[in-house]
Amino acid sequence: MPIPVLLIDKNALVRDTLRRMLESGGEYAVFEAANGRDALRDVRAQLVIIEIDLLDLDGTDVIARLLRRSPEIKVVVFSNRDDEQAVADAIRAGANAYLKKTASHQSLFEALDAVRRGESYFSSTIAARLVEMIRRGVFGPKRCAPFEKLSPRERQILHLVSEGKTSKEAAAALNLTPHTVRSYRKVMMRKLSVTNAASLTRLALREELEDRP
Repeated sequence: MPIPVLLIDKNALVRDTLRRMLESGGEYAVFEAANGRDALRDVRAQLVIIEIDLLDLDGTDVIARLLRRSPEIKVVVFSNRDDEQAVADAIRAGANAYLKKTASHQSLFEALDAVRRGESYFSSTIAARLVEMIRRGVFGPKRCAPFEKLSPRERQILHLVSEGKTSKEAAAALNLTPHTVRSYRKVMMRKLSVTNAASLTRLALREELEDRP
């Protein structure tokens, strides 16, 4: 069965060209989104290819939101931008690979193969820039917002809490035991500095509202 790929790019010609290329071998099935809001409405993909320079939302924010909803997704940035800020923000958001659009189509296939194996991939110019950024401490420690302290599984449970799910219902949705979900909730309460379930639910609702496009 073809692997579902979500292709996010404002340029219709780019989307059409990449879709034809990716689907030509029968290995991938491509879904298209012209902007960030469309991309966030229906996440069916295992792989995402994104141009971070979008018309409506910040592309790196779209990456972060997609990963909060589906942490297993692998993200390949395929962008006209290769400036330091763009590269740093994309990696911090969770991108697994970064290529400039001047890279060959073969490089894009290599990037997809790499992230499917659980590896990272950067084109040569991006890799050189990353080395220099690391030397200068660009990726040094930084303070995290409260919700960024949560693990991908904890964020999934928080999303279900925002929908009013009980521990039993959340456990069924995630194929866990109710005891495991309750343990996660206790850890989240400690991380978020709340003392009861009602406060956790309010925080979950606030996060869900802020995350909506």
